[in-house]
Amino acid sequence: MRYVKQKREQVGACTICNRICQLTYDHIPPSVAGNADSMMLISALSAISGTPQEDRPLISQNGYKIRSICRDCNSTIGREYDQVMGQLCADINKYLASPLTLPAEAAFDTTPSRLLRGLLGHILAAKLSPDKCVVDKQIREYLANHTSTLHPDLHVYYWLYPYPSIVVFRDFVMALHTGNGREFPVCSVMKFPPLGMLLTNAKQFYDLPDLSTRSYFHIDAPARIPLRFDNLKSQDWPEGARHSTFIITGQSGAQSLHGTPRKS
Repeated sequence: MRYVKQKREQVGACTICNRICQLTYDHIPPSVAGNADSMMLISALSAISGTPQEDRPLISQNGYKIRSICRDCNSTIGREYDQVMGQLCADINKYLASPLTLPAEAAFDTTPSRLLRGLLGHILAAKLSPDKCVVDKQIREYLANHTSTLHPDLHVYYWLYPYPSIVVFRDFVMALHTGNGREFPVCSVMKFPPLGMLLTNAKQFYDLPDLSTRSYFHIDAPARIPLRFDNLKSQDWPEGARHSTFIITGQSGAQSLHGTPRKS
């Protein structure tokens, strides 16, 4: 399996606003969420399948980052949403560092609308090749207006992810076993310590909390969101080959990257 480069040409279509312009690097997740150390990047498909990559891994000196969005969109995400993401990650990490025995569930203060927009903005930025994907169009419509709500077909599930690697895997179909038999939802995953996030059209996903239910909140409305600490998921869940009968993906999945911190 050959490596897919993690950057585009300096001028191209921004994956968020679609304008043809000078492209900038976006840290995924933002550096304020802890994404600042040297990373080794390989194809996500290689990591998922266990197939060695033919090319040498790419070394990114200051975090997992991709050149994919314009300066204006990069600035907007950084100014409007990244601090909320960073604060939530800091609060969860502080909680995890407590010497006390953790309960099965805890709630954390945040601004859900800004958190949701930040997560979705970065998952758009993680796509190297803009296309006419319906999901991306729905996300762009949501990000374009602070008063809009997320399309009802989209759900954003999240869970505890206490692992050092950063994983993005865009636009894949997986087999999901439900009480009504097997379903085949379209999914995108983004995982970074301490959170995993799944964007999908599945109406429920293993009883995980759904952040999209807060998309109608005012942009600055505070709320507490729950996070479970029991039933810890494995590092490669849910996209790993051993968790699904099969996975189908295309160009977006082939261009997705898996990042591992470099050892000093």
